[in-house]
Amino acid sequence: MALTEDHRNAWTVTWTGIGTVFFPLMLLGAQYQLKKNRRITQALKTPPAIPSL
Repeated sequence: MALTEDHRNAWTVTWTGIGTVFFPLMLLGAQYQLKKNRRITQALKTPPAIPSL
C-alpha cells in the first residue's frame, strides 16, 4: 500500500498538530504532578516529627 504525497503530508500535519497541543500539556501536567508530589511528601514528612516530640 503506497502512500501518496497528499496522504503523507496530511499525516505530517495531523501529527504536528497533535504534538504542538499534546506535548506542552504533558509537560505542564508533569510539572504540576511534581509540585503536588513534593507538597505531599513534605506534608508526610513533617507530621511524624511533631508527635515524636
